[in-house]
Amino acid sequence: SAAGGAASVTVPASRRRSLVISEWAFNPGALTGIGDYQFGGFLELYNNADTTVYLDGMLIAEGFFVASDYPNAPCALYTRYTNDQAGVWSRFMQKFPGTGHEHPLQSGGTVVIATDAIDHRPLFPESLDLSHASFEFTGTGDVDNPAVPNMVDVGLQHYDHGLQWPGLARVAIVALPVEPANLRQEAFPPPQASATYAQIPRSRVLDVLWIRSNYAQDPYAECPRLVGADFDRAGADMRGTDDTVEYQWSLSRRRVPGNAGGPPRLQHTRTGRADFVRTARSPGVPAN
Repeated sequence: SAAGGAASVTVPASRRRSLVISEWAFNPGALTGIGDYQFGGFLELYNNADTTVYLDGMLIAEGFFVASDYPNAPCALYTRYTNDQAGVWSRFMQKFPGTGHEHPLQSGGTVVIATDAIDHRPLFPESLDLSHASFEFTGTGDVDNPAVPNMVDVGLQHYDHGLQWPGLARVAIVALPVEPANLRQEAFPPPQASATYAQIPRSRVLDVLWIRSNYAQDPYAECPRLVGADFDRAGADMRGTDDTVEYQWSLSRRRVPGNAGGPPRLQHTRTGRADFVRTARSPGVPAN
């Protein structure tokens, strides 16, 4: 029989935090004869605190990442950014409108930000009706739903339809109000990232989600980190690669059991692999 014994296992504790990412749904669609569709995604945030949060000026950003150890852009070239414990780096950033107390979010409340706040179903099969989203990201040439408030683009670079999180690896960031013009900026080395990025300092960061694909056929090794361990210890490596299927799925933050009589509390251990699960898209509804 197996010998008995004892072992110590360290498990990160969950912290309540305040404003957290509760659902990420930006997998692009892909159908034969129709092509790709990038604009039907949404980000859901949740007030995990027991007091009201004001969204005014809060920042949402797409973080810098290098997915694999490519010969012309090795992981080591960017380690000082992808393992930076002092902050996270971005060039695509948008903030909530308002001047302080215009957009309250009650304890247990959700807010949905769509790339485009329209009914996407006539444009692409299996899309969602996001015309009732809480906010929509803005771009240089996208459609606008006048009934849905626009985010304010404050990035160093801009998408045509607003934030979309493309690629097999992604980093999503939520931060307290900060002016990008006042942030530390650096021109990253080419060829992977020959552009200027800004460092969102650790003191302003509320939540970070690092997402990996489960793609196993890449001939190049994955980079060990996309962000520093103080922000996300281990990314949520549960995104599939078949976009004809993956489009209908999202990543949702787990609920913490209990809390009877109050709003649900969501798990936040700063470990995406543990905190998130793959779910069907459900904007505005926290995961079970």
